[in-house]
Amino acid sequence: MWQTTGDGLCFLMWELSQPRSFHMQRRLQEELAANPDVSFDKLQYLDAVVMEGLRCFPAIPMSLPRYVPPGGRMIDGYFIPERTIVSSQAYSTHRIDQTVFPEPDLFNPDRWLQEKGGIDRKRLFFAFASGGRGCIGKHLALAEMKVLLRDVYSHFTTFPDTNMGDEDMEMADQLISSQPRGKKCLLRLEPIEKSFKK
Repeated sequence: MWQTTGDGLCFLMWELSQPRSFHMQRRLQEELAANPDVSFDKLQYLDAVVMEGLRCFPAIPMSLPRYVPPGGRMIDGYFIPERTIVSSQAYSTHRIDQTVFPEPDLFNPDRWLQEKGGIDRKRLFFAFASGGRGCIGKHLALAEMKVLLRDVYSHFTTFPDTNMGDEDMEMADQLISSQPRGKKCLLRLEPIEKSFKK
């Protein structure tokens, strides 16, 4: 598995394991239990969880430079001449327009299930960059993430390890790949049958 895919899963599974997101983990488990023979790429809530994880915790923190096309462009009310190098990174792009992503720091997979605004969400989704210079491994990364999450959450419930704190999971900018500041993500896995009885 590519490092960036693993890093994205690390932050996503940590979030799903938090008490504030536990209802989302349960909902994912329920979708998986109700659809055991459905392909991973046909599960709506699984897709929404992955998209929201990549929106909140993009694995590539660096800015991606681009030339302004011929004729220049207006960006946020400013005219930028053609051939000017501009740059953006996914973390900021996913938070810049709060009409598209309300409460942008909130992990909320439901936003990806709403029909209204779907085109704008896709337009501003920048976890794999976009256009001709976008990540060629995008579809493989999405498949890897969905298969791993399906396999884990079909059988287990995850909880944060008691030796881990929020400070360990702060996103540390490593230029090429985002990683937890503590360089580890420890989770406790409990068989799903046991955890559903709680």
